[in-house]
Amino acid sequence: MLLSRSLISIGMISMAAYAVIVTDVRKNFRIFSSDKILVALTFIFFIYVISGINSSNSVYWIDRVRMKLPFLFMPFSFSVLKNNFSKRLYNLFLYLFFMLVSITSIVAMVQYLKQYDEVNNMYAHGSVLQTPFNHLRYSLMVAFSIFIGIYLYIQKFQLFYSFEKWVIALFTLFLIFFLHILAVRSGLIGFYIGALYGIGTSLFIKRKYKATLLSFAAIISFPVISYLTFPTMQGRLSYVIYDLHQLFQDNHAAHLSDASRILSLQKGWELTKENILTGVGIGDLNDAMRYKLDLAPQHPDYLLPLNQFLVFAAGTGIIGALIFTIIILMPFFKRINRQHSLTMIFLLISVFSLITDCALEEQIGTAFFLTFLLLFYLYNQNRDDAIAIGSNYNL
Repeated sequence: MLLSRSLISIGMISMAAYAVIVTDVRKNFRIFSSDKILVALTFIFFIYVISGINSSNSVYWIDRVRMKLPFLFMPFSFSVLKNNFSKRLYNLFLYLFFMLVSITSIVAMVQYLKQYDEVNNMYAHGSVLQTPFNHLRYSLMVAFSIFIGIYLYIQKFQLFYSFEKWVIALFTLFLIFFLHILAVRSGLIGFYIGALYGIGTSLFIKRKYKATLLSFAAIISFPVISYLTFPTMQGRLSYVIYDLHQLFQDNHAAHLSDASRILSLQKGWELTKENILTGVGIGDLNDAMRYKLDLAPQHPDYLLPLNQFLVFAAGTGIIGALIFTIIILMPFFKRINRQHSLTMIFLLISVFSLITDCALEEQIGTAFFLTFLLLFYLYNQNRDDAIAIGSNYNL
């Protein structure tokens, strides 16, 4: 995800080949087929396949189905990890991801300092600091990595040396600082959603009143201090106000982020109401949105509704959207997931990203969502099995 788009595809293909060729494929299939959530995830792929019946643009339909192939293969591929996934390996994976995000953020920060005035001016005109890939998805990864850092620090994780926990703490603080410098709202809101969940857990479950009060004070002060200190935050807020003014006062949306976003949602909702049962067909969604947006003055650049639930509703109808919503919410109802704060924070950040963007219509968004969803889910299943047989397992 952080190094190469082609490596994402190679990695997924390699995992599927490993599950089929190297390990016991019949055992893997039994594990997969007996797990409701793993099976349910594949339905997302089949919803798009079935929607082809209602699609006249077969080229775009095939492209959308191709984008959903990970939902068919990855749940089965990850079934290899069930009952075969140690806590050490789990923490190593999180540590690797945390360090990669930290290093790429440091590189981006160095570039910002080299072009300080130029980048600050860019923020006032709607652009952002250059990131390894799409700034929305990268900011969400940075936000989530902050909580990975907190988790690893609490776990006192070390790969080789005891001082590594202080490196983790230092990088975690840097990522909080960098996230506010980056000033991408998706990442910032994702961070505060996770932080508020952590504060709520500390208050209502762990009853740590002093820690809760200090944490809440810090959360309140972060955005205020950031706005007063960082030119990027100031420029970003000024541009948001200008952006929305252009939409509501001048009915202008071309090349403007928030105005384009709102118009894409409006037109997506219109398509949903006009085709409530079957949708327009996922293959025809792009063309239908283009037609709707061409009728709008100064139509935006976005051609899909920037809400994943609305994409399903407009493309596959209310039934497809309902099935998708149930599948996305299913992990919240697993007791063992609710007992693991990092899992819950990831799920909350992910649902937020699906509400504010069509993240699963893009390779990196799909890879990020499925990789960590399956990683957490299967690791927690291992923990649940250990608890069930009376193991002295460290929660």
